[in-house]
Amino acid sequence: MMSTAPQTPLARTALTLLNAKGSVTVDAGLPVADLLILAEAAGKMGASMTLRRASVRPAVELERIARAGRGRVSFDLGG
Repeated sequence: MMSTAPQTPLARTALTLLNAKGSVTVDAGLPVADLLILAEAAGKMGASMTLRRASVRPAVELERIARAGRGRVSFDLGG
């Protein structure tokens, strides 16, 4: 379980929204550590997260993010 705070201001804002049970869309260009923290929060809070431009990440990282999100992360592989 990730317990550290996200590194980027955008990820910190997204985490605040997820913790309030809001849905967020974030870019796959964020640091993978931030994406894992956000995915875990989405899974824990029952919120949804969409990962835009997911195809820029290796499949192994996407798998880790999916597992952390427990079914609450959608992956936009299109752009």
